[in-house]
Amino acid sequence: MIIQCNVSIKDILLQGKKFTWEKPESCPECDDSVLWGHGFVLCYFTCLNDGIYLKRFRCPVCGAVIKLKPYGYFNKFRTSIHTIKKSLINRVKKRRFLPDIGRNIQYYWLRNLKRNVFACLGTKFIDRLLAGFEKLITMNINPVSCTVQSLDTITI
Repeated sequence: MIIQCNVSIKDILLQGKKFTWEKPESCPECDDSVLWGHGFVLCYFTCLNDGIYLKRFRCPVCGAVIKLKPYGYFNKFRTSIHTIKKSLINRVKKRRFLPDIGRNIQYYWLRNLKRNVFACLGTKFIDRLLAGFEKLITMNINPVSCTVQSLDTITI
């Protein structure tokens, strides 16, 4: 499980494992208030040449492992939401991919956005992909995930 925190990647990079992480008040799975430190995990982001260490906690009751991650990133994505959105805007409006990011990954985002918009929002958003991107985010759905969710599986 990943919890996003209001921290700066620059601060984490400068301080490394000495960075002071704020411990979550309770486990998101079972709501128990006791969490144990569970070390660090090395994670890579596209904006950095080297990896940074992110703090993990473990719930002794349910066994859930919680990783703390900076805001602005989808779960399991190395590129910021801002950069992904910028790429999609450039592709939709100017019909070009961004030059400093690989075409394959940008096409992957576009293809998955089309699939998720169609599956979750239907045909009324298929010509308005950028509006669909924003709508899916408000529905707590990763719009560029390869896992397509339908409205049947979403609990709002």
